[in-house]
Amino acid sequence: MRSHRSNYRRQANKERLRSKIRREVWYVGKVVGKAAWQWARTQPPVQRRLDRLESVVEEVKLNARGKLADFERDFWAWVEQLESEGYIEAPNRSGPSLATCYDRLGVNAYASDHEVRKAWRKKMMDCHPDRFAQDPMALQKAEIIACEVNEAYQMIQKSRGL
Repeated sequence: MRSHRSNYRRQANKERLRSKIRREVWYVGKVVGKAAWQWARTQPPVQRRLDRLESVVEEVKLNARGKLADFERDFWAWVEQLESEGYIEAPNRSGPSLATCYDRLGVNAYASDHEVRKAWRKKMMDCHPDRFAQDPMALQKAEIIACEVNEAYQMIQKSRGL
């Protein structure tokens, strides 16, 4: 007659062995799957399909970023409208909202630091007061725009921790 303890040990050993076999099978499947995927990616039909999928994914990303930027711009415009009409109290901030800052530079919130700097430099070149030294009215307007552009750029830099 076998003891209850030896049956329990045998059962535990079987479970450990099954678990070990499952891990080994999973690992072999993973290695084989990776090798099969590497081979499949080299095949022209698969490459064409992947290229199409990548272009679709990029298009969807751009579309989503654009819609999100539009939503953010509309939201902050609505908040500013409510503030100006007195429905809500303006938050303790000095200067325009970030959405307005991005609009002033002509970039969206997802633009890289390099793109933001490039847009700022372009705007400053277009409205730099030195370009309008001969016309006093245009000079005043250019100074105001230059200040707004600089303020927007500084707020964006501050929000990004630069």
